[in-house]
Amino acid sequence: KRVLDVACGEGYGSALLKKWGASLVVGVDISQDAIANATERFGTGGISYRLGDACDLASVLSADESFDLIVSFETMEHVPDVVGLLRGIKKYLAVGGTMAISCPNDREVASDQVNEFHLREYSFDEFKGTTTDVLGEAVQWLLGTPVLGFGVCDSTDKWMQDAASSLSAILDGSDVGSAYLLPVQAGHEVDAAKAFFYIGVWGTPLPRSLIAAPIAYRAYVGPWNNWIASRADNERLLAEQAKHASELGAVRQQLN
Repeated sequence: KRVLDVACGEGYGSALLKKWGASLVVGVDISQDAIANATERFGTGGISYRLGDACDLASVLSADESFDLIVSFETMEHVPDVVGLLRGIKKYLAVGGTMAISCPNDREVASDQVNEFHLREYSFDEFKGTTTDVLGEAVQWLLGTPVLGFGVCDSTDKWMQDAASSLSAILDGSDVGSAYLLPVQAGHEVDAAKAFFYIGVWGTPLPRSLIAAPIAYRAYVGPWNNWIASRADNERLLAEQAKHASELGAVRQQLN
């Protein structure tokens, strides 16, 4: 497929799309440094990176260009003209094509921190309403969430052993033979309010996907151990407070 990656950043996403089977990928970004780095690191046959404003795609794309798939991941929260962004994406979609647009759930992810580069935060309903107003009804709404689990890996796999220090390392991942998504742990259900990001899809629905990176076992269990230790400390503190309150109550009885 012919693919347009709107706000492609450093370009590794565009490179992945080409690696996964696209015949042509065009990445657009407003940052001159990002486009320069993308071209240097990932510029190969079938990929072109263009400097331009995501809200004014007509200034960087020709009128006769169209794309079978257009993606714009975590862009709309950055731009002042969201309607212009969405209209431009819709304009360059080929007949029968698919659009996939995502947005982070800042209210859950950032908590009390403010991202200085985000001009607006979107709840799931606000994300749906804003995109639907311009693009029409989506065929699918997806929720992104962190996952936790185990992988069975070959001991000789390079990606099991090397520390990934370069952006290009993301291209060296390995497919796995099978993947299963287990039910969420009780009390930690994922809904729109708790999701990490949202994705709206117009055109052909997308499959569920899992992306994982190996970590050491101690790193895996560390947060759990810390939580258990913290809970134990809290329980001890509560027990001590209850004992103290009981002792004070006994003294009060004597005073009366």
